[in-house]
Amino acid sequence: RYLSILSQRHSDSNMGANDHDGPSVEMQVLQSNPVLESFGNARTIRNDNSSRFGKFIEMSFQARKDDAGGQRGSLLGAKIDFYLLEKVRLVSVNPGERNYHIFYELLSPRGMRVSDKQRYKLTSSFGKGRSQLTVHDFNMTSISGTSDRRDGVDDSETYGELRTAMNTVGFSFDEQDGIFSVVSALLHASNLKFVNNGNDECLVYDQDGTSAAVSSL
Repeated sequence: RYLSILSQRHSDSNMGANDHDGPSVEMQVLQSNPVLESFGNARTIRNDNSSRFGKFIEMSFQARKDDAGGQRGSLLGAKIDFYLLEKVRLVSVNPGERNYHIFYELLSPRGMRVSDKQRYKLTSSFGKGRSQLTVHDFNMTSISGTSDRRDGVDDSETYGELRTAMNTVGFSFDEQDGIFSVVSALLHASNLKFVNNGNDECLVYDQDGTSAAVSSL
């Protein structure tokens, strides 16, 4: 973040107001952070915004001369590698903790528009109604008994920051739609129940249409 900000300042000082053609590389690198936090951070016992994954960022700079004759680095690009994502959190959350922020952001009452929630079946009657579903309606966001944040951060506001960041980084509308479809499908999938059919096998016990909702997403 520090190197990106320095590079951004240097780039701004050497470009006119009309020289920018879309978000700069530096801004895209900085705006990747809200995306990583939404999909990879969660509330734990000790930290309300704990990173549950590891990341390595490789940044490439180019040396350029400034007006004073000295050299400064200008950011050319960055590559982010992920590893050790805590996948078990999707199905098992300890008491007093939350699942990943993205699930609560999608379900926040002032975040996503109701029409969009209907598209992702996050309203009553699997999207047919207009009553918004809440974190208490899904197993993966209610199993721990904790759904808020102690640091005062509003999930509705971080959802807005996430959408801005995704646009800045370069996610297309179709890519964002696909991502939120998967996230919504995971929410519904957490409500699926399984029963033993008596032959050492299990079947999906679905009497309310949850399975169909997951499949359609």
